[in-house]
Amino acid sequence: MLVFSSFIFLQIVLESFPVSSSGHILLALALVSSYNNALFFDLYSLIDRSDIMFALHGPTAIIVALFYAPRWGPFMRKLPQNIMLFAKIIGYVFVANCMTAGCYFFIRSLSFSMPLWIGFLITFLLLAATRNRRSCLPVLKLHHFVALGLVQGVAVLPGISRLAAVYAVGCFMGLSSRKAFDVAWLLQFPLIVVAAFFGWGRLAYQHEVGVLLSPSAVCAMVIGSAVAFLGLYIMDFLAKTNKLWCMAWYIIIPLTLSLWCG
Repeated sequence: MLVFSSFIFLQIVLESFPVSSSGHILLALALVSSYNNALFFDLYSLIDRSDIMFALHGPTAIIVALFYAPRWGPFMRKLPQNIMLFAKIIGYVFVANCMTAGCYFFIRSLSFSMPLWIGFLITFLLLAATRNRRSCLPVLKLHHFVALGLVQGVAVLPGISRLAAVYAVGCFMGLSSRKAFDVAWLLQFPLIVVAAFFGWGRLAYQHEVGVLLSPSAVCAMVIGSAVAFLGLYIMDFLAKTNKLWCMAWYIIIPLTLSLWCG
């Protein structure tokens, strides 16, 4: 259970970074299997369950909500004056996430997969390519959100970070680094909230909530959430200073390990 708690910690922390948390989980499983097959199968039986992994989005949803609350607070307090803009944003995000869901289910229906190292390589190239981008697009329109939603859907493939993919494409469209980062989280937030409710609801229905409420699991979620909040703050600072591309250097580590694991 302690090893599983380590995976919980890893999943929650890495959600705040543009590095593909799911790719890291698969990589960690591959490393475990090379040393202890019995432990690998025990972990895989838990991590392969979508309800458990979806439930672990709960802490991330809380982290993102708390982090962005100071920015959205003034806007929400003036909601009557901003109601049309708010409705427009909700509509665009809904359309984008419909594109994401459609793309996700289409890829799943094809049972398409690719080597993990290719996904990490794509994440590396996306982040590295944002280094010298300059903002020239003040406002995103509907077709931009459709494209970003499709990009987010393709990023379901192993090793491709959804955060990095949407951020990079937003930069390519002409958004500033900071705005592209915010838009990436704007699109992801509804998805992780829905996933969290589905995961915990499913566990409750099956009377298996205890899987994630053991002392070690709760400790991993609490500590992981604190580290993830700090990580989100650092990533936001890097985006604000147009240096989020530096995370591409980190991707070399999991890329190398995934090549080594085959």
